Amino acid sequence: MKKEMRAAKFNKFNGPKGVEVGTMEVPELKEGEILVKIKAAGVNPVDAVITKGYYKDMMPHPFPVIPGWD
Repeated sequence: MKKEMRAAKFNKFNGPKGVEVGTMEVPELKEGEILVKIKAAGVNPVDAVITKGYYKDMMPHPFPVIPGWD
């Protein structure tokens, strides 16, 4: 059985209005990664910029993107 998590995410670059909160599968961990359970999260002004696609050519953004770069 696959585990699910709640996440704020977006599937295309159309600004902050496209960010939705929902469930998704917990991603498989790769070497050097850890899974952390959190109770609260925040976002930065840079997250709004990323949702508009301004950095799409400078860094990879595989969809769905989960904002929060802190």
